Parts: sequence; C-alpha cells; structure tokens
Amino acid sequence: MVEGLPRAQVAHRIPHRLRVHISSRQGDRAYFQRASERLGGQPFVRSVRVSPRTGSIIIEHDGHAQDLARLARELGVFDLPEAAVGHLLAERFAGRIVGIEPTSAVSAGLAGLGVYQALRGNLLGSGVEHLWHAYGAARNLGSFRIAAVMALLGAYQMARGRVLNPATSLFFYALVVRAMNGHTSTHR
Repeated sequence: MVEGLPRAQVAHRIPHRLRVHISSRQGDRAYFQRASERLGGQPFVRSVRVSPRTGSIIIEHDGHAQDLARLARELGVFDLPEAAVGHLLAERFAGRIVGIEPTSAVSAGLAGLGVYQALRGNLLGSGVEHLWHAYGAARNLGSFRIAAVMALLGAYQMARGRVLNPATSLFFYALVVRAMNGHTSTHR
C-alpha cells in the first residue's frame, strides 16, 4: 500500500469501465470531488462518476484497468492492493485464444453474418432495435451521427409498422442498460 493514499478495492469491472470502492473515504464529499477532477482531466478517461454516500467511483475509460489503477496512484487518488492489480493483469491475457481476443473474433463473425443477411435482403430490424442502436452509438461510441442515422431508421421502421423486437431482445436490452448504469446482477 502506498503511504497516505486511501486503499481501494475493485467493486465491479467490465472492459472500459471500473468501479472502485474506497470505504475509508465514504461520506467525504471533498475527497470525491478532488478524485473526479483529477481523474476526469486525463486523456483516456471518458467519464468519472463519484458517490460519496456509497464511497465509490465509476470510471469509464479507454485502455486497461491496470493502467487506470497506476494512474490513480500517480495522481494521488487511491491505491489498489497489489493483488487486485495483479489479478487485473492476469485477466488481460486470460481471455485470449491463440493470440486472438474473443471480442475481435466475435466482431468479425458478426460482421460476416451482417454481410450474409444483407445479401439475403434482410437489411433493417425493428424500430425499437434501431432506437437501441442509436442509444448505444451515442453512449458507447460517442457518435451522434451514427445515433442520428439509427434513430431515423427506427422512425422509418415504426412508420412501416415494424415497431417491437421479440421479448428476449427487449429483456436483454433492459439488462444491458441496468448493467451500464452500475447496478449489479441479482445473481450473487
């Protein structure tokens, strides 16, 4: 542990999003304001949300969680225990399959299926699906152009009567929004 820095623990982590809990500073509004200002001004940090009431910081970032932990230590914000940082490093490489990250293989597979569907003439989804993609483009990609195109496609499909997705898709969207807003799963 670094002298003088509050000890943090990883409360939740998904790629490009880290939530840490700093119990020793719970309720300390000034600390969390400083933490938000210091972390929020960094180039690879997209957003910082703090909650003095719960003692947590949610950081959306580009890069890897261990880089963010190192940055927080250098900025004098918090210190993650070495075991937690080591665990994050191990996870960085554990998800690779023969040097290929599963997310890039999934991305390529989905793009291939998209081409296949386009060739079959299946270009558009339902109105709600396009609105979901508009939301994702704005929130996750930061692309308001793509969001606008998706919203227009959603309005077009709704005007044609193609409004709703199947129930499973709508339930899945609800779970994703819940996870993106920092709520934990009911399965513990």
